[in-house]
Amino acid sequence: MAKRGADKRNIWKKEWRTPLCVIGIDQSYTRTGITVSQRGKIKFITSVDFKGLKSKTEKRKAVCDKLDFCLDKCLKQYQPQKIIVIVERIRMFTQTVVLSQNYMTTTAGLVSAIVDTAYWKGVKTYSVDTRAWKSAVLGSSKPSCEPLDGCDNPQKIASVRHIIDLGFEEQIRITGYNNRFVGYNDDAADSANISLYGFLPVEKIYLHREE
Repeated sequence: MAKRGADKRNIWKKEWRTPLCVIGIDQSYTRTGITVSQRGKIKFITSVDFKGLKSKTEKRKAVCDKLDFCLDKCLKQYQPQKIIVIVERIRMFTQTVVLSQNYMTTTAGLVSAIVDTAYWKGVKTYSVDTRAWKSAVLGSSKPSCEPLDGCDNPQKIASVRHIIDLGFEEQIRITGYNNRFVGYNDDAADSANISLYGFLPVEKIYLHREE
């Protein structure tokens, strides 16, 4: 029985072909990061911050409009079967908190909207567990003990630092009045690392096909 369950979880591997273009998404109704990477290299990092948007419907539309734009850019260079979207799998709990039913329901709605947007372009969507991509891309899923100016969340520090080390600090840097440094967009950083996860050897990745 256990073997049958494992086979079901890994069925995506039978159809897997390493993509040429990966769109990584760190989705939430607070702020959603979106990154396009091609052939294992980050091309551009962006995010949707929902400023002025009140309803979740408006926020889903904003994310889908941005994704649609990214997909159209990618489709000018690659066939749909060479492109994939990877989102973060919906969590039922964090290390300290059991997440609410409302959170899971509304987040599922956002993921479904993303899946549908990609589907109509002929692009498949997969999800990855937070711990899986962090362990594979960052080397560990544990919170960072090393402080980083501009990022107060220990769960996000390693992700932000990795993107800075890759040379993309400006793309995740948040500035305010008079170009004053405010902090780092950790959701954008997460999306960038998620996009890189899709280029790892198949034996090192664990994905779930979202339909």
